[in-house]
Amino acid sequence: MKNIRHSGNRRARRALSFGPEILETRALLSTASASATSGATFNGPSLSDLIQQARSGTDTAPAAISRMEQALQTQLTSGPLADLKAGKVSGNGFVTEVQNLEASYEQNLDQQLSPEFPVVDAILKLQGQKVVADVIALNQEASVGLISSATLATDARVAIDSLTTSPIDPLNPSLSAYTSATQLFETELNTLAKGLVSSSSSSSSTLTPAQVSATALAETQAFLANMHAGIQVVHPYVSSQVDAAVAALESAESGLAQDTAAAAQSALTSAVSTFDTAMLGSGGVFDPAGPVARAINRGDFTPNTAQPQAGVTLTSVSGTARHGGKATLSATLTGSGGGSAIAGETVVFTLDGAFAGVATTDSKGVATLTGVPTSNPVGTDAGGVVAYFAGNRAYQSASATGDLTVS
Repeated sequence: MKNIRHSGNRRARRALSFGPEILETRALLSTASASATSGATFNGPSLSDLIQQARSGTDTAPAAISRMEQALQTQLTSGPLADLKAGKVSGNGFVTEVQNLEASYEQNLDQQLSPEFPVVDAILKLQGQKVVADVIALNQEASVGLISSATLATDARVAIDSLTTSPIDPLNPSLSAYTSATQLFETELNTLAKGLVSSSSSSSSTLTPAQVSATALAETQAFLANMHAGIQVVHPYVSSQVDAAVAALESAESGLAQDTAAAAQSALTSAVSTFDTAMLGSGGVFDPAGPVARAINRGDFTPNTAQPQAGVTLTSVSGTARHGGKATLSATLTGSGGGSAIAGETVVFTLDGAFAGVATTDSKGVATLTGVPTSNPVGTDAGGVVAYFAGNRAYQSASATGDLTVS
């Protein structure tokens, strides 16, 4: 098992591969836990044998990561994905099932790995979160007619399988994996922009600006989750550079809904070009001749955890709406253990499994998203609102659920 952590002013200086760490003496908690939001339960495999080996100085982190990823992949395939293929759930229902199972998975990780192995714990959580973000984006694409229900199931299978097949590996970084993922993402956004105005007529739109805005934001969050899965924990400085480029892109995407089709197309195309320069251009994050590329080629792209991520909490997750109207969703982001409000961070919302949008926290840590379509009947939609904070160099990720009240 591996860990990279700090005690007081001591700074860990280790190679990329995880080194062994002696565990404190304590019994592990149960290896399975029920989701707090539904009956979906991740039946986690025990890591006790690998932990015992770590006590004797063996590096078992890669084996532990592989075991948990394989278990999550198997259970997502036999549970939510099987239900989607069988027609038991809609795309929204599929996303909800994935969210619930992944929440249970994270609880299991904490029980087995926290607090002894916080780095391995965090890496594994990010692997689960990237799948959630991927299926949310795919479901959004299906909702606006970009892909069929059959393609949704096929592509969701690819997203789930990426837990064990993705070339983006936090333990063995490859520059080509990051550049390829970035190029594919940019291609998807440019294709989305072309859908705003058809080639035959400058006034004929395939997608509305609002649809493009929502879909672009969902796809961007999926890209960010995949980047975080590789670098947020072990390379936080590089991750913060990616976050900055994504934040600028999302700012442009959020404003598309108020534009005309032609203006939105121009704005999105321009934003993607700026993003490409920041990520792949000369001096960009993944510039083939840049410092990250040189470090990887030299084999010394080592972890930098001098600034441990602080824990955060999402509370007061809720939604309100009048029947036949639109909903307002909100959540409050604060430091863990009653910490202060965290302003200026992006919170992602889903409503009943559908991507609802993103909102930025204010000075009180409150993120508020308005104008969310809903057809829910009068009453309480228990657990219908899910809020997610992707985390960054300073803060860990967090998610929470709440109720939608329709009057």
